[in-house]
Amino acid sequence: MNRLGIKCVIVAVVLALLLSTGVSAASLTARINTATVANGDQFQLTLTTDTPGGAMPDLAPLQEDFNVLGTSSSMQTQIINGRQSQQMSWIVTLSPKEKGQLVIPALSLAGLSSNPLTVNVVEQSAMPRSQGVQGIEIEANIAEGTHYLYQEIPLVVRIETPIGIKRAELIAPTGSDFEITPNGEDRTTKAMRDGRAVTVIERDYILRPQKAGALTIAPFVIRGEVNDPNSRRDPFGGSLMRDFPFAGGAFGGSLFDDMFNRGTPFTARSQSIALDVEGAANSAADGWFLPAKAVELKSEWQPASPVFKVGEAVTRRISILALGARPEQLPDLNFTVPNGARIYVDESTTDEFKTAQGTFGRRDIVTSVVPTQGGEVTLPEITLRWWDTVAGEEKTASVPAETLQVEGAVANSTNTVNSAAAVSNKALNASRELSEGPNLWVLVAGGGVLLLFGGLGLLYLYGRKNAGSRPHTDAIAGKNHDTALAHQKIVRARDALRRAVKANDVSKIYQAALAWRRCVGLDTNVPVGFGEEISNLENRLYEPSKQNAVWDASKLMSIVENVTRLQLAGQRRPAVLPTLYPSVNHATGPA
Repeated sequence: MNRLGIKCVIVAVVLALLLSTGVSAASLTARINTATVANGDQFQLTLTTDTPGGAMPDLAPLQEDFNVLGTSSSMQTQIINGRQSQQMSWIVTLSPKEKGQLVIPALSLAGLSSNPLTVNVVEQSAMPRSQGVQGIEIEANIAEGTHYLYQEIPLVVRIETPIGIKRAELIAPTGSDFEITPNGEDRTTKAMRDGRAVTVIERDYILRPQKAGALTIAPFVIRGEVNDPNSRRDPFGGSLMRDFPFAGGAFGGSLFDDMFNRGTPFTARSQSIALDVEGAANSAADGWFLPAKAVELKSEWQPASPVFKVGEAVTRRISILALGARPEQLPDLNFTVPNGARIYVDESTTDEFKTAQGTFGRRDIVTSVVPTQGGEVTLPEITLRWWDTVAGEEKTASVPAETLQVEGAVANSTNTVNSAAAVSNKALNASRELSEGPNLWVLVAGGGVLLLFGGLGLLYLYGRKNAGSRPHTDAIAGKNHDTALAHQKIVRARDALRRAVKANDVSKIYQAALAWRRCVGLDTNVPVGFGEEISNLENRLYEPSKQNAVWDASKLMSIVENVTRLQLAGQRRPAVLPTLYPSVNHATGPA
């Protein structure tokens, strides 16, 4: 080769080296894992660039036609012949908002622009039942019969596969006309189909229709990867997932399986479910419809066998227990106000339990029953109408009427009221006549309370006269001990009210105020302004139009602190107003 030829070869080699070490043109490419997708399904868009810089492509243009459900990223580095290259990829999970030909627009990243793509969105029924792998089948079924609005309808999804599943996810359909929630654990068994072994997985769901009339439930979709029979086998002598297709869970894989089996993607769909949903029963005139398998009402007093007295509140808990219904389906009860008592709803709480027979819903309604007259007081029957989804008919759960024996003044007739008034006037006149005489002891006896304190005073003086300065007797010491306990109760009640005010919980403030009232002995009278504050609390609790009204707890706390201080000091309470709860008016009868 002459000198000129040698120079040409050298130049060519140098140019080749320069080109191989030069920087390639930057790019941003887009691809999708399927060109056809069912309406409501998901698919993946992958964006890749060879100039990673940490930034992420602008996904805002996707939101016009797609829901962006999630993103993930990965970095790939290669070294070939000493030359290093990197690729950055973003995987975007999308769901179409409507059917038809939808365009994934060009996306931007650091001055780069991706290629636009088109995806065809079709009805679920237009998609094949199985894609990617043959032999995997999925079915969704509900029990035959009449189905009702808001009813819990058991739904079973059954998957059969002759191939070991590497990984998979089961996607339940969604919609505004129904709710579908899982119920319990998966069940995995083996079976024979056409002479070959298959793995059967069953998963339970609860379907709750939210709309009456014709209802169509779209197919369930299982999507994932199966073991590739042509891939490398694991180093321990067999296909890792051949004998245990769902090791580690119904749709689980293993670390070694991920390392040695690249997997083949698949998608399988169940059939659609069509049903007719019956609406609320005609008798549900109040607009509340409770479908369930069983409903029970229970009542209990706290304490179990209380003593009922006029003006004293006793706690009664009413429980609604429903099988096949959620707590939010259970209504608050309406209580008929009886003659001779008032009923106040203190709180309403709910709970939920999952059972093999369905959801078990519970609502506990705590009330305070306050007798306003003595004698027999009958609490009316409490009823709740519900729809038996098993029998297909309306039923009523109830708590029977209950008659209470109340201690205190009886005010059931005009004669009783007049008699009580006459006795009261006669006693008052006798007291006035006796007070004019010179007999001091008769005056004390007519004064009532003065008699008690006068007697204790004479007892104390007599004791000092005969025993000098000896200690108090056991009876007086016991009285002091009882007073100390009473003071402790008052302090604890006041402190509980302080905590409720600090928490700004109106219901707890109301209950704490009533508890404090009982501790300080205000069963017949309340301090000035206290009743008004309690009425304000009741309005906020029970009057819908006043629940958002502004209320300041400072006035209530000022009254409570002042009365508590006086009680602890043993002083007389300030001027009083009528009792908090309605009492007997001798002119008109019970308020």
